[in-house]
Amino acid sequence: MQRVEKADLYGSDDIIRYGQKIRLESSPHAFRKSLYLSSTSKGTQVYSPIARLQEVSMNASDSFINTWVIEAVDPNIRLEMQGQPVRVNDPILIRHCHSQQFLASDTNVYKTDFGNEYEAMVNNFCLNYKTQNLALEKKGNITVDVPTKFQLEQNVFFILTAPSESFAAPIEILKRFDIKDLLKELQSKILDRSSAGIKNLAKIFKAMDRNGNGNLDVEDFRWGFIDLGFNLTQEEAK
Repeated sequence: MQRVEKADLYGSDDIIRYGQKIRLESSPHAFRKSLYLSSTSKGTQVYSPIARLQEVSMNASDSFINTWVIEAVDPNIRLEMQGQPVRVNDPILIRHCHSQQFLASDTNVYKTDFGNEYEAMVNNFCLNYKTQNLALEKKGNITVDVPTKFQLEQNVFFILTAPSESFAAPIEILKRFDIKDLLKELQSKILDRSSAGIKNLAKIFKAMDRNGNGNLDVEDFRWGFIDLGFNLTQEEAK
């Protein structure tokens, strides 16, 4: 987890706290760039593939759609838990700041190429009654920005520790994403874009040659692949 904001309420330490804006970042060994848990509001072309609710994905951009807040599961103590440390093995809610919806996991099991999985999404699965709101208003424990309903099990998550020391192998021993992996991805992008594969490679490079001088400099090459939907950094293009 990565802290986003630094305020007196949350202190100056590295502890993640309830109510604090955070980003959930993937391992740096998983991809050549930092990837953040992200979500975009549901639209006609953007939604989770099975349940067709608000999608959730990993995104490399530094954007507000990558920002989340951890909330207490019990709405009766949600307000007073603001600023308290988040403990491992405790049930939590993870709220998406942009859409104000909670991270969720479907209860249905789907068979994929990776085995049996649950679909991840962003959606409020909650009890639809107002009794809880009235009770919290009476006690004064309610604000506009703190959800007050009980969320169902689809929205409940846990931050877990390793079950034994055998799981504590340093992540550095994992294979890093290197230039060979990058070349494989570039090759795949070219083949996907060109129906005739390598035969049309000359047309692709000609389109990249913005100056029309028959040569590709680093920027021509980089922006050519950006047009293909592949965001290369300056260093990767070199």
